[in-house]
Order: sequence, then C-alpha cells, then structure tokens
Amino acid sequence: MTALIDRQLQYDNIYDAYGLYKVVYQRSRRYQKSEVGAAAYAMKQLADWSMRSGLNDFNKSGFNILEILAGAGEHQEFMVPQILDPYKLTSYWNLDLREHKPVGPEDKRVFVQGNAIDYAATTNMAINFAIGYFFTASTITDEHGEHSRAILTKLFENMRMNLPAGGGFMIDYTPNGYYVSMNSLNQADIHFQATVPPDSQLRTQFGISATAKCLLSYFRRSEYNRLNATCYDSFPKGFQVWADGELMGEIDIKNPLTQRYMSETEVLDCAKEAGFDEFMFFRCEHPRGKYEKLLTNFVVDRDTDMGNAQMLMSTNLLCINK
Repeated sequence: MTALIDRQLQYDNIYDAYGLYKVVYQRSRRYQKSEVGAAAYAMKQLADWSMRSGLNDFNKSGFNILEILAGAGEHQEFMVPQILDPYKLTSYWNLDLREHKPVGPEDKRVFVQGNAIDYAATTNMAINFAIGYFFTASTITDEHGEHSRAILTKLFENMRMNLPAGGGFMIDYTPNGYYVSMNSLNQADIHFQATVPPDSQLRTQFGISATAKCLLSYFRRSEYNRLNATCYDSFPKGFQVWADGELMGEIDIKNPLTQRYMSETEVLDCAKEAGFDEFMFFRCEHPRGKYEKLLTNFVVDRDTDMGNAQMLMSTNLLCINK
C-alpha cells in the first residue's frame, strides 16, 4: 500500500466533509432506531388527537413525512410501514443543505437539497408531518452560521406554513443547557481514535480498501460560552487518517461545530411566537429505545430528575397545527 501523506484536505466546517462528520458524530444504528421508534410513537399520538379533534384522518391520508437536517437519510430505513401500524407511510422526503444521492438503483430514498428555514412544499410534495432529529433546535443557524431565537422561530413559522390542519412538527432539543452552564471546569483537549467503517467516504477519499484497518485520530476541544449559551467543538490538531499503520493523509477543519443550548421554555416560546398553540412532549432514552409521552404538569422529584439529566436522553416537542 502506498502512503499518501501529501494528501491534505481542508474544509470550512466538519459538516462539509460528511464522511468525516459521520465518523466523529454519527450515532449508532441502535440509537437511530430508538429515535425513529420515539417519533413513530408520537405520530400515533398525533393521529389519535387529530382524529378526535376532527382535523385530519391519518387512516385515509397516511403519513407524508419531511425530515429536516436529514443528512444522508440514515433514519428513513427504520421508519418501516410496520412501525406505524395501523397508519400508512405514504411518502418520505429527506431535506438537507448538502446534496445527497441514492446509493444504487435499489435505494428508493428521495433527497431534496435546501434550507429548512425557507423550504416550501410543492403540490406533489405535500407533507403532514415534519421532524428534526438529534438536537435540531440547538443546531439550526442562519446564513451566517449564527444561532438565535429569531432563526429558530423562523423555522417553526416555515414548518407551520407547510403543514395542514392536524399536521405536526416534532423537533428534538437538549433541555439541559443549564446543567452545562453550571460547570466551570476547563477541560484539556481529549484524544480520540475512531474506527472508520468499511463503507465510509473517507476510505474512498484516501484510496483505502474496505478490508484495511482504518483509524481516524484527532484531538477534540469542547468549550461552552455562557454569554451566548453556545458550545463550540473544535479540532485544534486536525485529523489523521491511518490505514494498516500508515499515515494516509490529514484533514483540517477551519471552523468549530456549534450548538446553542436552550431551555425548554425558550424552545416553546419560539414555537408559540410562530403560531403553534397545541403541544405534546415526549422523551426518548437511548440506547434502550425507551420512550414515553411526558406530562404537562408534574411533581418534581429532585433527586431522580437531577440524576436523569445526566443520562443520554433527548426531549421532543411535538407542535400541532390547528
């Protein structure tokens, strides 16, 4: 094998290098499956509520799903018809800023390139359910890469405009930003070594076979800024791609990946400002795939709830269009 140590790639953002992004941030298939299971559970709750309210009969229409910030459509394979029984899965569109294409003739996924902020459904792409997985509320930015309440409100407004009466928009967010802000420790750069899967785009980029032992080596720095409630992930020493013990190339990422931690009230206020006024809350605990509808009013068990905040779980807000 010939080492390509002169192969040095540079990107403005890690998401521009999607193959790299998947190795660093991709959740396991088990995690993704539990996310989809939670979404399907919420969709059934929406269908029951919409039927009782006389707004929409999902028994007739089925679900026409738009997934925003969908990446390469990894979640769709788990949204099989059986998971929505007795409701039909009529259509599924994957919307992402980056261009993605089906992998081979057997891949039936439909990809749409665009921004969720100004996406407009056409008559042949009418949707009745939209979803944003994995901390979408914390990730969404404007054209300058900035987080703000205004841009999140605009996202809610646009999704509401594209939904019929009785339709829903479910968004994933992290409600524990206030726990992060209490932590004043400065953490040193942490070294990671990740195995690169056989089908990864990284192998193709660096001419590495699917059978070679391929590793990604990098240092990651996570910093939290109280002034704007934003977490910054940067990679100060770049990435090294190794195959069978040889350095094959390096990747440099110019800008950090950012997430804005928002309180539950802040996310809800943005949805209300956009015109939504009917909501349901759901929680998904990973990777066990345990999900449940959350009570709107409840008694706080401080010991238990503070402990749960440290668990790997996400909260989903379902906004219903009336």
